[in-house]
This record gives sequence, structure tokens and C-alpha cells, in this order.
Amino acid sequence: MIVDCRTELVAAMKYEGDKAIETSFSVVGEVAMRGIMGDPEVAKNLQSLPTYMDTSKLEKLGKDVAEKR
Repeated sequence: MIVDCRTELVAAMKYEGDKAIETSFSVVGEVAMRGIMGDPEVAKNLQSLPTYMDTSKLEKLGKDVAEKR
């Protein structure tokens, strides 16, 4: 970004401020996640995620959030 797209980065920061970088990384992250989540192996492995989590803590978190609303 600093080397290959320097001209574009300077212009974006000049006209859009620091938010330009934040927005750019947000878009890159979204595209990357679409690619990752579209992989059948990733989806398969995500199904086993609850095996490694303490779901009672997540449930308590959900209740705490609901109480604050």
C-alpha cells in the first residue's frame, strides 16, 4: 500500500482522511472472509467449533446483553 499504491493512498487520505484506510481494510477483510467461508473444508471444521467452546459462557453473555437493552 505504501509502495505500490502510494499515489492513491496519499489522495485518499488527503480527501477522505484516515477513514479511507479503515474503509479499505474493511473491504479487503470482507472479501477475504467470503473466500474463506466459501471453502467447504472451512465450513465443515466450523461445525466442530462448539466442541472446543464453553457454550455456557456464551449463553450468559447473551443474557447479560439482553438485560442491558
